[in-house]
Amino acid sequence: KYTKADPQAVNGVLYISEADWANTPVRFLWEGWRYYADRLLTPEALPQQGEDYRYLFLGKQSDFAMGDAQRSPHGSASYALTLDLPQKEHTYAIDLPDIYSAYRFYVNDKLKLQMGEPNPEKYQDQTQNRVVTFEASGKVTLLLAVSDQSWIQSGLTRLPAFGEQPNIYTHRGLRFGISLIVVITALLLAIFSAYLALRTRNRNNSWLFFLLCLATAVFTSYSV
Repeated sequence: KYTKADPQAVNGVLYISEADWANTPVRFLWEGWRYYADRLLTPEALPQQGEDYRYLFLGKQSDFAMGDAQRSPHGSASYALTLDLPQKEHTYAIDLPDIYSAYRFYVNDKLKLQMGEPNPEKYQDQTQNRVVTFEASGKVTLLLAVSDQSWIQSGLTRLPAFGEQPNIYTHRGLRFGISLIVVITALLLAIFSAYLALRTRNRNNSWLFFLLCLATAVFTSYSV
């Protein structure tokens, strides 16, 4: 995801032309997000923040502390990114990864998705991988208002995937299919190693391999 030569946002704005879609039908948004610490923003409040933000490289930090030992890893924060899309309207989709642990997602001034309750006074976590679709042209602002009080990570730590709707669903389906194949293969190997452990004298190695395969299946099944 990080090594693909996709154009990334510069100064908080990602320009995408019609030709870019032909070369990169699915792009991962990992650079140039504007990060507003300790603020749970709305589209109306976003323009009032002025230059009081920092640019973020997603994945470099895993919580709201941002590497500062004096700050709490929990709390609230907002992420914003402006897309400069082709003038012809298309149906786009964004594949939102696990965002810890409650958030509101806005496209321009519209609330497109809410997971849990990010309001600190009524906080309730809910973590899922979701796809949001929207029709757009020209400049579009994506805004994530996130709160976390309950997880070992906080905020947007994994990479959203963005593209036209069919390409995003194809990408999502391939990821699901690969994860499912790995889970099934690991379970079959676990069953086979358990059979060997019961039928042979040298059981220790077979039981260890059984546990390894079982752990792999459980870990990978999270994506499924």
